[in-house]
Amino acid sequence: TPKEKRGQFFGLFAFSGKVSSIIGPIIYGSVTLLFAEHGNLASRLALGSLLILASIGLVIHQFVREKA
Repeated sequence: TPKEKRGQFFGLFAFSGKVSSIIGPIIYGSVTLLFAEHGNLASRLALGSLLILASIGLVIHQFVREKA
């Protein structure tokens, strides 16, 4: 990151951590609640949904270009 923008990027990093600490459990709990009648499968589906989101994030990072 450019030296003059390091504070902005650190703030964005901190904000994204806070958002993910809220959104992750909400998604996990919602999927578990939605599939609660399926027993243990509900937890596995909830974890799978988070793995899918992490995979999407990794794919997005593949398209980030690095300046020389």
